[in-house]
Amino acid sequence: MLIDKNINKAIFHWYSGSLSTLHKIVDLGYYFSINSAMVQSDNGKKIIAEIPKKQILTETDCPFIENSDITSVHKYLAQLWEEPIPKVEQIIDLNFKRILQNIK
Repeated sequence: MLIDKNINKAIFHWYSGSLSTLHKIVDLGYYFSINSAMVQSDNGKKIIAEIPKKQILTETDCPFIENSDITSVHKYLAQLWEEPIPKVEQIIDLNFKRILQNIK
């Protein structure tokens, strides 16, 4: 549907679908936002592990997720990517700036 409407930049919020669909979305270059609930579930962790660094954004989803903690997301990504937390924050920041460039 996004392709049919010529939408080349989108963010998939709290994706919880199949890995095969996720791979198609990744191949199309879309972004994914992840939150603290995702890093606390096995399915969420499987999904996050399949998303390239350059397509990840973080979000709190507050107030829907009570006690949402973006720090736990950064810690999880640091462990997954074997990067220090400041590097993870830099990657996320660059991803955010990259998506903003295309909508200006």
